[in-house]
Parts: sequence; structure tokens; C-alpha cells
Amino acid sequence: MNPQKIFFILIAFAATNLYAMKTNDHINGDTLVLKGRIAKSDMESKKGEKLEGVIDYYFSSGGNSYFIKTASGKFSKTDLDAFGDKEITIKCVKKFGNVDIDSNDPAYAQTRVGEYILILEVLQQ
Repeated sequence: MNPQKIFFILIAFAATNLYAMKTNDHINGDTLVLKGRIAKSDMESKKGEKLEGVIDYYFSSGGNSYFIKTASGKFSKTDLDAFGDKEITIKCVKKFGNVDIDSNDPAYAQTRVGEYILILEVLQQ
């Protein structure tokens, strides 16, 4: 096999794996039960600048802070605000993928990608 053909096969393989890593929102994550509190902070851009008025939600539990994805979860930001600073127990799924959006559209290639949780239900308030 010629070196040029091997090169293109390797590039295709790498591109396929990178795309799969960025778009695995559909993969079932780990189901967790966590006890903690909802926390909010101003969204920070990739440049490290705080974006006033754009709020990110996190769940703080046992010294860990989990980003809460509300775009495809059962709980909206308004729902989460209702819990205030109360300690709650949640059932959630931990996943890796697009944090901000639910689209795999290439136009959203600059979105944040990482670990997040989807809250399935609040078990105890």
C-alpha cells in the first residue's frame, strides 16, 4: 500500500474519532444520586471574560461541581431557581458532549464541550 493512501486512511480515522468525541451526547451516561446545592455563576467565555447576564448553573456536591445542562434536561433554569440555596438530593445522568446546545451542526463548532449532568428528578428537598 502506498504511503499516501495510508496517510489518508489515518486522517479519516482520526477525524471520525474526533467527531465521535464531540457528538456523543446521545450515549447514555452514568446515573448518579447526589446530595448538594444548586450554584450559579456568570458564564465565562473561552477568552476568560465573564459574560454579564448569561448564567451557568452547577450542582455542588462532596467538593465537586457539576455543570447542569438545562437545554435538554427536564429542569429549566427557572425550575432550578426555585430550589434557592436549599440542600437537595437529585438523580442525574453524567455525560460528556456539547454543554451549551443540543445541535451537532458544524455552525456551533465553538460551543463548549465537556462533562455535564442532566437532572432527571429531585428525590428530596
